[in-house]
Amino acid sequence: MGRHMAKGQGWTRPAFLLLMGLLLGMLGQALLLKERAYAPAAGALFVLGGLLAALAGGKADTASAAGPAVSRPPRRHSARTTAGIALTLGGTAALGWAGWQCFWRWDAVRTAWRWYLAGGLIVLAGMALWDGYQPLAALRRGWETRRRWAGEAAAVALVMALAFAVTLAGLGDFPPAGGISWNDEAQMGKDAYGVLHHDGLPWQYPTSVYPVALSFLLFGPTTFALRLPFAIMGALLCLPFYFLARRLLGPAPALAAAFLLAVSRYRIALSRLVLPVVPDLLCALIALACLARALRTRGKAPYFTAGLALALGLYSHASFKLVPLFALVLMGSAAVRRLGEIQRSPSAGRGSLYWQSLRGHLAGLAVLLVSLAVFAAPYAGFVYREPQVALTERFTSILPALFHPSAAPAQPLGPRLVRALLFYNLEGESWPAANLPGTPALDPVSGVLFALGLVIALAGIWRGPNAFVVIWFLVTLIGGGVLPAEFRSHRIALAMPAVYLLAGLAVQKLWGLREGLAPRRRSLAAGLLGVLLLLAAASNLGLFFGRQIRDPRVRAEFDRDISALASTLAGFQGQRYIYLMANFPFYNPGQDFAWLAGEPPGRRIMSLAEAL
Repeated sequence: MGRHMAKGQGWTRPAFLLLMGLLLGMLGQALLLKERAYAPAAGALFVLGGLLAALAGGKADTASAAGPAVSRPPRRHSARTTAGIALTLGGTAALGWAGWQCFWRWDAVRTAWRWYLAGGLIVLAGMALWDGYQPLAALRRGWETRRRWAGEAAAVALVMALAFAVTLAGLGDFPPAGGISWNDEAQMGKDAYGVLHHDGLPWQYPTSVYPVALSFLLFGPTTFALRLPFAIMGALLCLPFYFLARRLLGPAPALAAAFLLAVSRYRIALSRLVLPVVPDLLCALIALACLARALRTRGKAPYFTAGLALALGLYSHASFKLVPLFALVLMGSAAVRRLGEIQRSPSAGRGSLYWQSLRGHLAGLAVLLVSLAVFAAPYAGFVYREPQVALTERFTSILPALFHPSAAPAQPLGPRLVRALLFYNLEGESWPAANLPGTPALDPVSGVLFALGLVIALAGIWRGPNAFVVIWFLVTLIGGGVLPAEFRSHRIALAMPAVYLLAGLAVQKLWGLREGLAPRRRSLAAGLLGVLLLLAAASNLGLFFGRQIRDPRVRAEFDRDISALASTLAGFQGQRYIYLMANFPFYNPGQDFAWLAGEPPGRRIMSLAEAL
């Protein structure tokens, strides 16, 4: 292997280096799983393997990526464009009016939602005219080019079908129907029940509470109906993730990364728990995928949708407050790449290219900001009126050492960072409801690809989307997994897409280098990738359905809180009683679990049997 072989005649040196890097990564993962004491040696093997893969060649980094931003010639304003701008402004006025009403009075949402709906539809129609979108022509072009995209669409459909199948399979049995995983589960059920029966209008976690209310309306207030919307949203994660990965990595690596996410035991377990981080992940991926598309096509509708998704996420889990930062990093990395392209262009046209590149996105950025402002106006009003409630409750789990120094953990930073990093490849979550104790969050194949992809991204931090993905991963890991006193996987769940993007980066290397191989060896490389994906699926699904959901430690975790509540109720003697569904503050221990009894508000219970 001392010199390159001619293209298409055999194994090239880059392919050999990549194969060696993959083997070293597998060896490191095997050592890590064998004994925790081997972690330094395993880390060294991961680094060496990633560096070999990075040295395999720079062309693979962009061989199958989406390419530079689309360059559109300037259009003259026509009657169609003018009508689109007028409709957009009219719809924006309706949205602004709704946002202004809800800023001052949260209960104005009861009537303002009609303005939001009508204004949003008008804005989308206006933007379609403004951008010159022609549906019939698009359908005709799609039919004419169906041979190019039909295979990819079928593959994406299969991945989505697999994601739904593994997420919904046995949902009535696991989590146990008579158990509860976390107080969030009871809180969401209680609030959704209040929406349907007590004229409730909770402002917190709307992407969690209102889907549950709809599920209760359709299927009744059961535990299965409570968990079903989160399982559906957990499966839907794979679709915007694919579109984001396709923009950053290219079609084939994106498809492989989406497949790994679809079969991920970490994702399946998290999707079955009623945690607001699941819809947060969906909003984050929709926002970033739309923003990535907008930065390439300059379309107004993707900017508008990205603003809507960002606004909806702000009402929810504290970790979502990091997503606007990641959106800025994504836009910044795209701007740096574009400036680099302009710098390599002939000097005579650089000034006009700078201006054209900026002017093409000014209107879209304005649309993004307006969309974010009008849909986040109700939340902004609540923060303005009650900042102590809104900010204190929602920021305590992000960078707690900064907001609450007294809550900072006493353990040194180094061991906490190692614990967070080993979460993916060695130790996993200790909370049995989210993980089988003693097992890593990732399967061996995904773990190796993730570790190699992280080293590749760090080694080529200036290339393509590497900086964006690394910042996304590290900031979430440190903010949610290192700084809090107690480690919980749902606090770093926002890093899950970044983990699989890094795995997709390693797949991108493998897929890009196969272009220099002979046809037979090219098929062999594709077959190797297919075998790795099937091994990942078998490992995840076998462990989840074969062991995790049947493990006594896991199932007992869902009975722990119910047992504690039963013990508390049994301690009430004589004539003492408690109220169910009472209007206590949001976080009240007695109220958290009250909805499970299914009783009307204010009814007195005199015995444990009547309560449960």
